[in-house]
Amino acid sequence: MSKSMPMRRSYRRYYREFFPAMGAYVLFMLFAWPYLGHVQAPALKAVLALLPVVPVALVIRAMVRLVLASDELEQRTHLVGLAVATAVVGVLSLAVGFLAAARVLDLDGTILLWVFPVLMVVYAAGRAWANRRYGVDGFCTDESAVRAWQFLLAGGVLLLVAWLGNGHMKDYQVGMLAGMGCSWVAAAGVLAVRRWQRARRRDAGEQD
Repeated sequence: MSKSMPMRRSYRRYYREFFPAMGAYVLFMLFAWPYLGHVQAPALKAVLALLPVVPVALVIRAMVRLVLASDELEQRTHLVGLAVATAVVGVLSLAVGFLAAARVLDLDGTILLWVFPVLMVVYAAGRAWANRRYGVDGFCTDESAVRAWQFLLAGGVLLLVAWLGNGHMKDYQVGMLAGMGCSWVAAAGVLAVRRWQRARRRDAGEQD
């Protein structure tokens, strides 16, 4: 059995776990969160408020399983990406906290909802930098079974939900869904371009 076969299986398992969890997150944000203002019982309100945390925890679990199934070099790029994300988000959180404490910024607790999305974005950027540094193709579609259409579909669904929820959800919820949707659509574009470049290099090598 080739080395890429276990890797392809691990990525397939990751996407089987990732996309349903994100779909559940979107459904919770669309149908559960708008009713928080109408719930008076503290226990029920806490349950509704924490529902989106469950699919996010499942996403983190899927990511951990993917990293553990990776080889040592790929695990190193994950570690570098996580270190960069922790440093950047930690400094940003500290700066925003001091500005809020000094009354320069008027913020409430909803700002914490942006910590995890920003952490994921910076983590992806940090890992991309680590991939270039170590000469690893982070978008190796043949080995990781990454499909651009999956990201495009997920991003399109998030953008659709943001559009349908505009006027029914709070502004920060619409902004979060729209931002995630745009990020996934952009990721789909990057994957498509990288796949096209790989195909061109392969064709050029065959001609030589």
